[in-house]
Amino acid sequence: MRKWIPHAVVACALCLPVAGWSLFAPDSVPEDFVKGHEQLKADSAAVEGEFVIYRIDKAMWDAFSKSPEELGMPVANAGYVWREPGRFRFDITEGGMQPGYSVAAEGDVLYELDAPHPGVERALRIHRRSSERGKLVESFYTHSIARSINALWSGGDMTYVASAKRRDTVLTSTSAGGYLLQSKDPAAAGVKAEFATSALHPFERTSASYTIGGSSAKAEIRVQSTKVDGILLPSRIVTVSDFGANSYTEVVVLRLKPLGEKSPIADPISPKTFDELNASYSVIDAREDRRGLFD
Repeated sequence: MRKWIPHAVVACALCLPVAGWSLFAPDSVPEDFVKGHEQLKADSAAVEGEFVIYRIDKAMWDAFSKSPEELGMPVANAGYVWREPGRFRFDITEGGMQPGYSVAAEGDVLYELDAPHPGVERALRIHRRSSERGKLVESFYTHSIARSINALWSGGDMTYVASAKRRDTVLTSTSAGGYLLQSKDPAAAGVKAEFATSALHPFERTSASYTIGGSSAKAEIRVQSTKVDGILLPSRIVTVSDFGANSYTEVVVLRLKPLGEKSPIADPISPKTFDELNASYSVIDAREDRRGLFD
């Protein structure tokens, strides 16, 4: 499995939430902005649905107006996700991580189910989430799936409310009724985050244009949302990074809804969490090096 590492251009495009953790001005953000983002966070805490991640190693600015299929972008990974506070599970149905691969976690325990291969016995491996393997396996979920689900209220490393409270940023109201978040640092003058003209002011886009080591770089992230059962959830996240040989375009399509009462993670995570897959596999407890058969 490849460890997911965001490219430096996009990290810089989101540099408002990254550094300076102690530089806060708690009373500087309008109450409606804070409450709106708290509501968005609560609404996305327990959800389930499908995800499709398209990715290509070049900047395709048409991705903001055309579908990945129109642009010929390949599917990097696709599948299903279930999450609630304290636990999650995702299944891969298409892409580089191989159909049938499944991961679930709760507390400090992570379960990793191999994808099926002809003539090879499947294994369900139990890891500590704090182990190197546990952290590597979870990195895809954290940086790609969870980050996308949180896209209306968080840039990944820090919430937009926390970013807006920093002393080296400024949040201003726009004439249209939304908000604009910018850095006060002249070196980051080309970086800005824009929020929509709605009651919740959900995140719309981050854009950046600057020079790194004599090379120009440009990046932009846009997020679309959909109301489902009365709550607002992200539905499409488009990232375009134009930085020479390291350029890329990523489109994440989400079809989310509130978590159902009979979801696979309704009960505490265990080998039985995977029962509905109707598969036979050996259980390998990597924490204690124990092995047994679980049907």
